[in-house]
Amino acid sequence: MTRPISVSPSTGEKYKVYIDRGLSIAPFIKNRLPILVYDGRLKPMNIPGARKLKLPSGEKAKTFSSYRKILDLLIKSDTGHPMVLIAFGGGAVGDVVGFAAATYRRGIPFLQVPTTVLAMVDASVGGKTAINHPDAKNMIGAFHQPEAVLADLNNLKTLPVRQIRSGLVEVLKHGLIADKKLFEEFEKDPAPLLAWDSSQLENAIAKSVRIKGQIVAKDALEKLGIREFLNLGHTLAHAIESVHNYRGFTHGEAVSIGLVAAGLVSKSLLNFQETERIEGALANFGLPIKLSGESSKALILATKKDKKRRTSKLRMTLLTKIESPCVKDNIAESTLATIAKKLGAR
Repeated sequence: MTRPISVSPSTGEKYKVYIDRGLSIAPFIKNRLPILVYDGRLKPMNIPGARKLKLPSGEKAKTFSSYRKILDLLIKSDTGHPMVLIAFGGGAVGDVVGFAAATYRRGIPFLQVPTTVLAMVDASVGGKTAINHPDAKNMIGAFHQPEAVLADLNNLKTLPVRQIRSGLVEVLKHGLIADKKLFEEFEKDPAPLLAWDSSQLENAIAKSVRIKGQIVAKDALEKLGIREFLNLGHTLAHAIESVHNYRGFTHGEAVSIGLVAAGLVSKSLLNFQETERIEGALANFGLPIKLSGESSKALILATKKDKKRRTSKLRMTLLTKIESPCVKDNIAESTLATIAKKLGAR
């Protein structure tokens, strides 16, 4: 069992992330009416007296329709007795449930019970909640911290290896921005990290959560530029997802290509010298490092809808070296277009 990890956002809320096997949610209900919203591919948790709502899997959950269904259930269930929303599933379910919790009655408590590696190390921690607009990912959202995060590793037992691998891209990213030794684990034998019941995977998840928690503690609302370090690789990744209509690539696979692109842009603009290490670690892990013939114009057009963009030029998180990220404004679209073509765009 990993000792609970405390997250203390700069906005003042405090909560803990529990990482273990066989976690019980009962102590966290606290005599409140539980409203369980879950990924439709999963068997719902057995919570006595819970009202339940099944959502589609993946990005299909992060829609106005899903948001409306959650609000409808909350209003129908609201008799004045305290309620607690519970998100049971991957990051998409956690995002839309968190957004509903942030906006219903201007904020009610919710619990994150992530069931994927990606959700455990990224989406469930930090309080970012959102739904997608048909034309742009995560454009409609709010900051709303969970009351607790219960990362039960037993939920990974039936997760396909592809999904474990995809989630670990975010762990590798955390290593690049804050923990070189964590990154180096990906340059070694990947097999132990891919086993759902391994101590190596548990430790990697815990290290990653600590890194994200430390960053959120400094810049919870992404006002200081520090939290933007977590966006390493995501500028191109979100464009890839948008161009493919959130199909074909998992989020982690898109981020994998995005990390390679960020490394190459860093080399071009900041003389970053370790792009081959990033490519090698990702390739050794069986992750994609090349595009598949996407239109560079379509990719650049998609970046115009990136919520982080503030000018007519790109804003990207880059590296001067491993463990030394920075955020750069005014990156010419032609720079990223050239890198995209180098990676296989047309």
